[in-house]
Amino acid sequence: MVALGVVSIVIALTQATPRLRPTSTSAASIHTHTLPRTNVLKLSASPRVSSSSLGLSRDFHGVSRGPQRISGGFHGVSRGIQRISGGLQRVSGDLQRGRVVSTRVASGEAVTGGGNRMKELINTLKIGSYFGLWYALNIVYNVYNKKALNALPLPWTMATAQLGIGFLYAATVWALRLRKPPPSLTKSNLDAWIPIAAAHAIGQVCTVCALGASTVSFVHIVKALEPFFSAMLSTLILAQSFAFPVYLSLVPVVGGVALACAKSLSFSWVSFLTAMGSNAAFALRAIYSKRALVGGQEGKSEKISAPNLFAVVTGLAFAALLPVALLVEGAKYKPMWEAAVQMTSPQDILFLSGVAGLFHYLNNEVMYLALDKVHPVTLAVGNTLKRVFILVASVIIFQTTMSPLSIIGASIAIPGTLVYSLTKNYYDAKSKKTA
Repeated sequence: MVALGVVSIVIALTQATPRLRPTSTSAASIHTHTLPRTNVLKLSASPRVSSSSLGLSRDFHGVSRGPQRISGGFHGVSRGIQRISGGLQRVSGDLQRGRVVSTRVASGEAVTGGGNRMKELINTLKIGSYFGLWYALNIVYNVYNKKALNALPLPWTMATAQLGIGFLYAATVWALRLRKPPPSLTKSNLDAWIPIAAAHAIGQVCTVCALGASTVSFVHIVKALEPFFSAMLSTLILAQSFAFPVYLSLVPVVGGVALACAKSLSFSWVSFLTAMGSNAAFALRAIYSKRALVGGQEGKSEKISAPNLFAVVTGLAFAALLPVALLVEGAKYKPMWEAAVQMTSPQDILFLSGVAGLFHYLNNEVMYLALDKVHPVTLAVGNTLKRVFILVASVIIFQTTMSPLSIIGASIAIPGTLVYSLTKNYYDAKSKKTA
């Protein structure tokens, strides 16, 4: 279903005007589940029938021994019958109580089991919707970001505007109390957040510059190298070493990217170097983000949720990039804008830029929601599939031509990131067990 949804988005985008059309929301269907029938527990009591029978036998034996014991024998028979009757009554009462108890237990188990199954189904559907939405938002962002850069090739300005639009969205959510506001900007918090914001700002501007200088498909092939930078920087900064097979699993990734870039028809040194810069920056962002989240749990800084951390980092990165963008591209604004409006209307340029900025933020927001629900291995699989969808979508929408060697290299590099993720998580789990 996710694949069909993504394909439908790709087809729609190939024929789309700059105006996005709202999609209709289908009503959710509610299924009723029949609770399974549970066998009633069988409870039994053991009255002292055997002892009573022995007493009765002795009494009748006494009758046979002579008339002098007739009255005593009948008296014994009466006592035996009374004991048997009392025992049967106790059995009946125990069975009746057992039915009530067992029926209640069985009914409770059935209701609880049915409720758990319903919760599992809802959770599975929720996770699937997160991944589907993540793919769709990412494809839309990459397409509209590229269209905006084609209309107005000012990558520093576009990157800064996207951060500003994302932070405006986050601030609106906080103002409407749809989410708990983040902690205040104290010195300890800023010490933890500023390095993340710096890495995020560099990674954002490098990514947009890379997308502006080459094709979407080429950039995402190069960005498959991000795990390589994560492993190397984790070793340098965190002094965290990995098992040798983990480093060995990076060889197909590096080799595949090198093969794809060597014969790429859209190769650009500017795009390649800035994409590599974004890999390094986003790897640093992940490392410092982990430090901040762990630091909040250990009391080194105030505790903050992952979505709120991303929102705060987006705002700080916007504040840092704004003066730099004005310095780098401020003199180009007037001539570039005048040239752009000769080809595209101002409304279309603003619309493309606004959609790209909003979908950039929402894409990362949904990714954090998915990460909160699944194991990192599952997210690694999803991230690999995401790059495949983006690659295919960009080739279809922008009619990008790829050489056979580039296709082979991409087919090696992108699955290689999945192999690396699986290998790393396997040895991480193994080291925790032995620790």
